[in-house]
Amino acid sequence: MEIKTGLGNLPISRNGKVIIPRGVREIPDNAFFGSDITSVVIPNTVTRIGAQAFTGCHKLTKIKLPYTLVEIGDCSFLDCPAIKHVEIPESVRFIGERAFMCADSLTSVKIPFGVTTIRKQTFEGCTSLQSVIIPPSVTVIEDDAFYGCDNLQRVVLPNSITSFGSDVFSWCDKFKGTIIVGNIFVRLDPDYAGTSYTVPSGIRHVAGGAFAHRSSLKEVKLPDSIESIEPFTFNDCSALESVVIPGSVRTIREFAFADCISMRSIEIPETVKIIEDCAFAGCDSIMEVIISDSETVTEEYSLDDDVRFIRR
Repeated sequence: MEIKTGLGNLPISRNGKVIIPRGVREIPDNAFFGSDITSVVIPNTVTRIGAQAFTGCHKLTKIKLPYTLVEIGDCSFLDCPAIKHVEIPESVRFIGERAFMCADSLTSVKIPFGVTTIRKQTFEGCTSLQSVIIPPSVTVIEDDAFYGCDNLQRVVLPNSITSFGSDVFSWCDKFKGTIIVGNIFVRLDPDYAGTSYTVPSGIRHVAGGAFAHRSSLKEVKLPDSIESIEPFTFNDCSALESVVIPGSVRTIREFAFADCISMRSIEIPETVKIIEDCAFAGCDSIMEVIISDSETVTEEYSLDDDVRFIRR
């Protein structure tokens, strides 16, 4: 039997095993998209796996990546729910967006040293993932990288990370504890039950989604060392009534306070120069915005959204 692939027609065994010929250097984009293969042998000549190469291979359970591999393209193993284990070789330097998204059976991952960025949604929805080791070569983790990994319990996070996107660990409630890496406040403990929280001094960045869905919070105090309030930072904080925004803040990003249904007023410092669309979406109880300077974007935002503007 043969299977039609991006590499031409290849022999396939009765149990769904495919052997890629030695000498192949690249598995093309969409090569095995949606096929019924159960396992694949990749030779130690391949350096790149293309985008969506194995997307939707629902029966794929076994894959051994070669020690020559350098790049895993976007969505390479997206929606491969039967893969339980993938050993990413130390040769790999690039892992694309959504590369392993919704690999439901994957239980552990070790990112190789040399990878510098964990891209958007790389492991989103890997609901069996329990353990992740991130090396000190990584400096950036982008939006939703581990979103919805609801069995994740252990993550090794190096201090080399200088940038966290929004909702990196949202809905990873078995991964306990407040996460602070260097001067970045990544996330409040999902089990935090207090009504008030003060972000420690010296924090220069609060990641998007850091306080999202914390239903007990009524008040949050931010340090005067941060310059922006990131997307979804306080999303769905249903009891939140007050946030002290420091004079260091210049930007309030989209959906920063979305669905904070208990917030009735907010005082914004005149240093804020940008308020993005939907920053207060769903905050139906807000009756007034207070600021000390009339020549600001805050007044414009209030007028556009029919919110009372108070000048001091």
